[in-house]
Amino acid sequence: MNMRAEHRYWTPLVLLALLPLLMPGCSQNEADYFQGYVEGDYRLVAPEVSGRIDMLKVREGQHVQEGELLFVLESEHAGLLVEQARARQQQAAAMLDDLSKGARPPELNAIRASLKESEATLQQAEQDAARLEQLVGKQYVSAQLVEQAQSKVVQLKARVERLHAELNIARLAGREDRLRAAQAELTAAQAAVADALRLQGDTGVKAPAAGIVERVIRRVGELSSPSAPVLRLLPDTALKVIFFVPESLAASFALDAPVKISCDSCGATRTGRVKRLASRAEYTPPVLFNRDNRAKLMFRLEASPDQVKGLFPGLPVEVRP
Repeated sequence: MNMRAEHRYWTPLVLLALLPLLMPGCSQNEADYFQGYVEGDYRLVAPEVSGRIDMLKVREGQHVQEGELLFVLESEHAGLLVEQARARQQQAAAMLDDLSKGARPPELNAIRASLKESEATLQQAEQDAARLEQLVGKQYVSAQLVEQAQSKVVQLKARVERLHAELNIARLAGREDRLRAAQAELTAAQAAVADALRLQGDTGVKAPAAGIVERVIRRVGELSSPSAPVLRLLPDTALKVIFFVPESLAASFALDAPVKISCDSCGATRTGRVKRLASRAEYTPPVLFNRDNRAKLMFRLEASPDQVKGLFPGLPVEVRP
């Protein structure tokens, strides 16, 4: 499942609306809280493979649990990929099996028949050469004829030895390096099958975390891919509280420091912890850069609330140490 963080920004109107709330923390009569707002890190949810959306199981604004089915892609193409991978696996297994067993029985029988024929021909040639050797002494045949018979015997012996060697080789399995190559091909084919099955299972995309479906980007019948997300999800754990602290109080906050968070519609005050401190200060605009305006120097902090129920992006909150 493909997820990408989406960058959000606050419009100038929202920031200007917050300025009056930020200023009391910098006045001579400092308030006992720091004004802030809720922000969320959205996630774009997309499939790992390209396909047409077959079913959409959620709607905008719906809260989903981790692992809940969000949408399903058509599975015909994924099924074809599985069949193709399995065919290659069978082919690689057959090649390895063939190399492991040596020659087939009909091939071995053909070599044995040629060997038997050659041995019989050799035996006859040896008998003919022996008779000619007896006759050459009586000058019934020439010495040249005897030499030809003996040469034929030598040739037939070499042929019989060659057929014996071919028979022994045919009984053996393939060479060790060829067997290793065939085994590697089979391992790769098995991995391809596993990957194709995984992709087939990924046609049904599930929620990576519990959260709210903030927006449905694509509908049933439209094409989706890893770069074309189907919906935008706001995980429960992605909500954070942004608040601003004057320079004079910034040093009193540290990472993981506890804070109290409240708002008009939140009910009971909830707790949280500081998760990020700004690396540099900012001036609340419009301010001229001079020593007299140091009191308006603010630091941006982020806190993670322990409970997110009732919180949503853009909600104004009050933060107390």
